[in-house]
Amino acid sequence: MKKYTVVGLYNDNHQVWVDFLKAENVESAVRKGHARMTLSGGGGAVLAVFEGEHKDLYGEDELYEE
Repeated sequence: MKKYTVVGLYNDNHQVWVDFLKAENVESAVRKGHARMTLSGGGGAVLAVFEGEHKDLYGEDELYEE
């Protein structure tokens, strides 16, 4: 299995979600990411999947506001 960095956005509070997952392929990483977001209570959408483990160097707690 490959390592992926999965980035998502919670539906309820518009917080950014990031996790490192092991998956067979990108589609599996998307499914796993979506499932983890749902289990954490917020639900949401996967925005991006990167191959490998990538850490955010900026690190600010950003909120998406419309």
